[in-house]
Amino acid sequence: MTLQKSIQRISFFLLALPLGVMAAGGHHAVDDAAMLDAGNCKLEGWWAAGPEAVRTLRAGAGCRVGEVELSLGTERLRNDRATAHAWGVQVKWAHELQPGVAVGLSLAPLWQGRSAQDYQGSVAMDLVTWEAVQDVRLHLNLGRLLRQRGPDDTLGGVSLDWRFMADWQGMAERYRVDGMHFARAGLRWTPVKGWSLDGSRAQAISGTSGPRGPIWTLGVTREFD
Repeated sequence: MTLQKSIQRISFFLLALPLGVMAAGGHHAVDDAAMLDAGNCKLEGWWAAGPEAVRTLRAGAGCRVGEVELSLGTERLRNDRATAHAWGVQVKWAHELQPGVAVGLSLAPLWQGRSAQDYQGSVAMDLVTWEAVQDVRLHLNLGRLLRQRGPDDTLGGVSLDWRFMADWQGMAERYRVDGMHFARAGLRWTPVKGWSLDGSRAQAISGTSGPRGPIWTLGVTREFD
C-alpha cells in the first residue's frame, strides 16, 4: 500500500465516524440521538496523532436549523512525506420518544480533496440514546458507508458516557469501520458553560487491514446562542 493510499485509508477511520459536529459531542466515533438546542451553534476543533506518523487537524461548525442540525467539517492529514485533505457535511435529526429514550438519523456526504468532484461516498446512520440512570447514557449506532467507488461497508458502534462530577465526564466506546473494530476511552472537562475540552485514545482491536497503532486526540468545543 502506498503512503498516499495509507493516509487516505486512515482519513476514513478518522473522518467517516465522526463527521462535522457529532458523535456525542466532540471527536468520538459513536453519535448520540440529540441535537443542539433551537437557535444554538457549535464550533469544534481537534488534533489527532495516529498510526504511520499521520497527524490530523480538524475544524468543524454546526447549527440547529429548524428541525435538523446542519454541520460542516474539514480535515488536513499529513506525515513527513504526504498530505491529504478531507471534508464533509452532515444533516442530523433526533426525536425523544419518551423521557430518557431518543432516536435519530444522520446523513453525511464525504469528500477527499479540494473540489466537489472528489466525492468519496456518504455515511447513513441510525442513532439511539438511552439514559439508563441519571448521568449515565448508552448510545447505539448502525449504518452504512456508501462508497462512490468500491464496495459499501457496514458501520456501527456502542458507547457509554458517565458524568461522574459536575465538570467531568468519562466515555468508552467500541465501533466498526472498514472491516475493523476499534475501542476508545476518554475524558471531557467542562470548565465553564459553553466550553469543553476532550482527550481520548483509540486503538484497533480486530480486523485484517488498516492502521494498528493508537490514535491520540485532543479537542475543544464552543457552544453558543
